[in-house]
Amino acid sequence: RQIPEMARPKFHLSPCTGWMNDPNGFSFYKGEYHLFYQYNPYDTCWDTMHWGHAVSEDLIHWSEQELIQFGDDNFGCLWAPDIIFDPENEDYVLHWSYCHADNNYGPMAIYYSRTKDFVNYTKPELLYRKEDSGCIDSAMYEEDGKYYLFVKSEGNPSTMIELVSDHVTGPWTRVEAFDAALKGAVQ
Repeated sequence: RQIPEMARPKFHLSPCTGWMNDPNGFSFYKGEYHLFYQYNPYDTCWDTMHWGHAVSEDLIHWSEQELIQFGDDNFGCLWAPDIIFDPENEDYVLHWSYCHADNNYGPMAIYYSRTKDFVNYTKPELLYRKEDSGCIDSAMYEEDGKYYLFVKSEGNPSTMIELVSDHVTGPWTRVEAFDAALKGAVQ
């Protein structure tokens, strides 16, 4: 059922149907802002999550784009989308949390897909899997040619962890000093 225009915010993106949360993937490409978010188009509650995508020229008026379907029946729900430009390949890398059939839909890991045009996307690939627990809610940034990936670890420790790489898709090395700095912090 479509949400009436009068019931929708005027200065914030909201889809015309369903549930949206985690508007994390934000980028600017060819004169347009792109925003990606968790999206359940089938109900007004958190459930079968997909990726929503909207475009704006002014950050006020948004145009919903086609629902993005990543993966196949081997993938579970996707969580917490994010995006970063990869100058090495001149494309965007979208990354998110997924559970997958290859580990019986057990602990979640971080997957990614690439796009040059926000219409066509590569098949999802594993970006990072923590060996001893699941991880969710990835965020990445680049500084001085290094890529920093932050993920919420679901155990050992149950907190944020930081990883570093020379390339946007890894391989990743754990930043142990970050772990030490977080010990005793209230989260």
